[in-house]
Amino acid sequence: MEFRGLEKGDIEKIVRLRREYYECMGEKLTVPSLEKFKSDLEKQVMNQRLVIADDDGFAGAIFLEDRDGADVYVKTLQVEPEKRGLGIGTALLKEAEDWAKSIGATSMTLTVKPENTIAKELYENKGFKLYRYLMKKDLEE
Repeated sequence: MEFRGLEKGDIEKIVRLRREYYECMGEKLTVPSLEKFKSDLEKQVMNQRLVIADDDGFAGAIFLEDRDGADVYVKTLQVEPEKRGLGIGTALLKEAEDWAKSIGATSMTLTVKPENTIAKELYENKGFKLYRYLMKKDLEE
């Protein structure tokens, strides 16, 4: 497996994986939300890094943001369904950690849904611990 930067067609794959994830979790994902996510991927401003895992084709991606020089936030980690369980997520997290250390970050943070047990297990196995609770209120109810 190799790591590379963004290539033509990758953004649509990442957006598709994000949409599928939200559907799987029973979440409503609006078109404006997806468009903003896509725009962020396309811009990749100075404090962000996108890494693609290539395993005979697109296998997954991790999108990172340097928040304050000390913390790197994992905006998204996604792996193609047929490539899950092969260590790609683990490898992407390792690549992210190496990048975070190289820019002087002392921590990495992310959010994960409580019901996403597979992802939670991966993150816990890689040393992530519960840090705080994120609360949400739907305004469309």
